[in-house]
Amino acid sequence: MDFTVKGLRVEQTITYNDRDNTYEENHEDVLLLENKDKWGNSIKCELHLWTIYGDCYSGWCAASYGHSYLEKVKDFNGYNYTPVKDLNISFSFEKDNIPSELPDMENEIFSTSYDDDDRYYASGSSSVNMELFKETPRLIEERLVWIFRGDSISGKSYLAHLISNGTSKTVYETDENSNLPDSIIADIIVLGNKYSFSIEDITTKLAGNNNKLIIVDFKN
Repeated sequence: MDFTVKGLRVEQTITYNDRDNTYEENHEDVLLLENKDKWGNSIKCELHLWTIYGDCYSGWCAASYGHSYLEKVKDFNGYNYTPVKDLNISFSFEKDNIPSELPDMENEIFSTSYDDDDRYYASGSSSVNMELFKETPRLIEERLVWIFRGDSISGKSYLAHLISNGTSKTVYETDENSNLPDSIIADIIVLGNKYSFSIEDITTKLAGNNNKLIIVDFKN
């Protein structure tokens, strides 16, 4: 099955390094892929690629593992890079059998390798050839963190979980516990009214140092 690369979205993320026992800044590359048949019918997919760093299976040395998944989407969820030339990717699967996970692959555009062949010295990775893309004005190099605050029964939780459903975005609700966790890694934080947490309380708990806060006020 042949796809045209329509764009690239690079998302700043937070992942856990089990060797250092800490959350660290990372990123996820999302290739926007489209297949069109001769009648103009379109199939759109987003290919997610990222690398996790941490311990090898023995705990003796540092290791890395490439991850990827392919999902069929109705519409693309935005992009912040465009191709510098026409880019095409050919996969061996058919349109009625699009897999969610890809095997180890390497081509001009991207590579992905989980690297579980060597459990004790794993050095897998997943990445995109950034020389094939140019940034757009939509590029934001910080990790966006949305804080929903405001009146109760105004739809904060409903909207947060609606956004996260079917995406990689995660939600944390402050009403879940009277104490905040040591590290908050969620992309959307619902600031409830059950406890008296402030924006400052939240920001001191955010994992990473590359966060850009977006405060959203809800009113009945």
